[in-house]
Amino acid sequence: MLDELHSDGAALSPDDEAMIRVAKRDYDKATRVPSSFVAEIAVVSTKAYEAWVEARKKSDFSIFRPHLEKSLR
Repeated sequence: MLDELHSDGAALSPDDEAMIRVAKRDYDKATRVPSSFVAEIAVVSTKAYEAWVEARKKSDFSIFRPHLEKSLR
């Protein structure tokens, strides 16, 4: 549907055309990555943040290190 709207640009205002172009780009970007990967990234990020908060409170980087390593892989 976004492709059809985008190809029919002559009937759209420049603002509408830009909005459809951005929506198409966002949709394409969101659907290229498997949902299981997105879910895994969310879990890893949440656990890393919680570990960072604890590590900062205790001034102990070793608590956060494994989470950081996993995040950077």
